[in-house]
Amino acid sequence: MNSELLLKNLNPQQQQAVQHHTGPLLIIAGAGSGKTRVITHRIAYLIAHYKVKPMNILAVTFTNKAASEMQDRVKGLIGPVADFVTISTFHSFCARLLRIEGEHIGIKRGFTIYDANDSENLAKKVLSELNLDPKRFPEKMMLGAVSTAKNNLILPEDYPEDSFTEEKIKQFYKLYQSKLRESNAVDFDDLIVQTVLLFKKHPEILKKYQDRYQYIMVDEYQDTNHTQYILVALLAADHKNICVVGDDDQSIYSWRDADIRNILEFEKDFPNTTTIKLEQNYRSTCRILEAANSVISHNLNRKPKTLWTENPKGEKVIVYRAASERHEAQFIADEIKRLTKKGVRLKDIAILYRMNSQSRVIEEVFLNNNLPHVIYGGIRFYDRAEIKDTLAYLRLIANPYDTISFNRAINTPRRGIGPATIAKIEQSKEMLGLSYLDTLLQAKSIPGLGGKLKVLTEFAENWYHLTATQDQLTITELVESIWKTSGYMEMLENEGTDEALSRIDNLKEFLSVTKSYDERAKDQGSLNGFLEEISLISDIDRYSDESNAVSFMTIHSAKGLEFPVVFVTGLEEGLFPSSRSLYDEHQMEEERRLCYVAITRAMHLCYLTYAETRFLWGQTSYNMPSRFLSELPDEADDSDTEKAAVSVKTNSGQPSPDLKSGDKVVHEKFGKGIVIEVKGEGASREAAVVFDSSGLKKLLLEYAKLKKID
Repeated sequence: MNSELLLKNLNPQQQQAVQHHTGPLLIIAGAGSGKTRVITHRIAYLIAHYKVKPMNILAVTFTNKAASEMQDRVKGLIGPVADFVTISTFHSFCARLLRIEGEHIGIKRGFTIYDANDSENLAKKVLSELNLDPKRFPEKMMLGAVSTAKNNLILPEDYPEDSFTEEKIKQFYKLYQSKLRESNAVDFDDLIVQTVLLFKKHPEILKKYQDRYQYIMVDEYQDTNHTQYILVALLAADHKNICVVGDDDQSIYSWRDADIRNILEFEKDFPNTTTIKLEQNYRSTCRILEAANSVISHNLNRKPKTLWTENPKGEKVIVYRAASERHEAQFIADEIKRLTKKGVRLKDIAILYRMNSQSRVIEEVFLNNNLPHVIYGGIRFYDRAEIKDTLAYLRLIANPYDTISFNRAINTPRRGIGPATIAKIEQSKEMLGLSYLDTLLQAKSIPGLGGKLKVLTEFAENWYHLTATQDQLTITELVESIWKTSGYMEMLENEGTDEALSRIDNLKEFLSVTKSYDERAKDQGSLNGFLEEISLISDIDRYSDESNAVSFMTIHSAKGLEFPVVFVTGLEEGLFPSSRSLYDEHQMEEERRLCYVAITRAMHLCYLTYAETRFLWGQTSYNMPSRFLSELPDEADDSDTEKAAVSVKTNSGQPSPDLKSGDKVVHEKFGKGIVIEVKGEGASREAAVVFDSSGLKKLLLEYAKLKKID
């Protein structure tokens, strides 16, 4: 392809980024500034103009959806040669590398990738063996500590022991890793950690991949953690042709150990960096951008930039005050019905929230109003019991050492195998040093099996047959064979309940997944390849605009997406920004970045809604409007006067009594109490009240309906 055509229709900054040849490059890409276009055109330009071999280019990002979109776009620019460019997520790249090189550090090729649910099941076994009280040391807390350690490249032997809790975490971490190794398994974090360890322990393997990947591009660099930073730095250390693309204003994953310093300090880490800012936005209207810029400008820890656009000025950002979360949901439903009458499609609309729990009331109102919608972030398809059962069988065929999958499959369908029998199998497996499959194939030599011998031998023979024939079968055929030989499908058909029929429908849907893989992979497919793809899929990878339905999702899930119409809900102090951030400036800045991300998802219309009262976590709260609303430009449209429904208006503010410290009051829900403090002015006037029945509550006087009593 003519390389000059690749520069056509790019702005000057985009052209400069695409034409950059060698040396470190930092692209600060504001929301909607065409960063994917720049990355894909740069890959194509390196090949077409600088004659870089496609196999020498590596591009990594964070979601399968983003990687797939990049691959398709590069292919559209330069044709089939794009297939030789490695475009992948971090985790997929490391998984494939470990399949090839992992045996150098003791990881067998057929290793299993444990998801969060598998890790929790393994954690329960570890806690039990260590005699640790799961109430004092919950598995999620312990796994969270281990994940943070891994994301900061702290190995079990290096974990600190400065407190009793840290000592226990270190014990847990060591045994957890040992159990993973026994199962020939890794968790998500291990994919990156073990790749870094492989490179550090075997410089010759690192050199092999440095020579292979002479040009490296990292998308969403602001989301990288320390271990990912080390991985990229190691790969780029020789040729130094590293290009990172990101936006510090969209760094919203510190809770996943993402380190904003990676992008803020890139120029210091990589001397002689060329820095290019992409500030022209192609997504949103002027007014939406003005709102986003106005909010984010209140952050101090950022690289200065101002998004601008040649798009139309557009409609004002609408701020809507509702009396309650149900009124908020009804307003959204009514507004969507109004918009659809004007020709807006449901699939062009997204409802964003800070936490998944906020979606419940909105969903109820949508069901009552017959509004089609899709919720992203509920129970993942691959977390459903029948899918997990099927995957357990597939994983055992690929990896006969997998403890978690063995414990799941051995009694599904029920075979009457109890904990005592499983313990005998475990004991024999360890003594013989064999896999679960080889141990069961010698079941006659396991003492004390009694009447279970026949069923275990049959299970092992079926398992062996499936393992021996897997290479002659497509994944679809292998799955159907599992259901038949195990009796799984027959079990569900015999149940005949609505739940069983629903589970059968899910299994049929799973076959559409396997068939899709078989078609794409053709002769190159493998069971390990299929399991890897399934293991690393995220819920948002399911996002599709093919069905005409409103999208419900958290703001975190929405990053990278765009919608003509966006409703950002729950903009209240303590909810968004979250209560955890109120006394921590770094966390508050991240909450503000989250608000910036939410607003910049909108292309044409942006609604920001909040409720005066909200029933959440089992109690009613009276929250102040979010501080982010006060940071909007003056012209943002407060629809309390212009668009509010009559029912909402009549339910909003009440005359507040003149109260002072020491006054006795009564509240319709909390009962009698004593005022201990009154502060603020006007609509922000707030009282701290100690109630006889429910303790201290802070209430906005305009909405709390307090009555003064003698």
